[in-house]
Amino acid sequence: MFDSEFVKIHSQLLQDPISVPRYSLSEELLFYKGKIWLGSASKFRPLLLQEFHSSLVGGHAGVAKTLQRLSANFFWSSMRSDVHEFVSNCSTCQQTLYGKKKPGGLLQSLPIPSQVWEDISLDFVSGLPPSRGYTFILVVVDRFSKGIHLGALPSHYISYKVAELFVSIVCKLHGLPRSIVSDRDPLFISHFWQDLFKFSGTLLRMSSAYHP
Repeated sequence: MFDSEFVKIHSQLLQDPISVPRYSLSEELLFYKGKIWLGSASKFRPLLLQEFHSSLVGGHAGVAKTLQRLSANFFWSSMRSDVHEFVSNCSTCQQTLYGKKKPGGLLQSLPIPSQVWEDISLDFVSGLPPSRGYTFILVVVDRFSKGIHLGALPSHYISYKVAELFVSIVCKLHGLPRSIVSDRDPLFISHFWQDLFKFSGTLLRMSSAYHP
């Protein structure tokens, strides 16, 4: 039994083909732009979705690939939304989710330091209760000896003040370091911080993690 959409377009093609451009008939099949057309009441839609997605040939591909395979030979008006809904409700796909991002690169080990206070790491400790207006602590660790220097900072510190504190608690005692390891805190990627150590000859080694 044909659905009403098929009967309507079929009749128009027989009476006045010009009134329904891009449609054609072949062996009682209705084609749209050279693809087999299926109406909203067609019983073949769920069968095709099953075949092109869940079968061994379909391989539970994602929405894009399932849609690409289907649309190569078939057409119906709500194909995109039907494919999206079918894949979203596929229990197998939901149980075997996979990452779509490219795998990360290999970890790059830091060189082993050979002298004290030549290769250091920097970080901040935040969220501390106020003490004389200070709520942050700058933590400087020597990567060779694991020695530590601490410096207090107010809540609203700027890169200039951190550099001034760094010179006071580290450089005055040990000189300029050869390298500094840190995360990508906005302060450490600021132009002032970058230029300061560029001109002093200190290598900045930043982690790949992004901290907004």
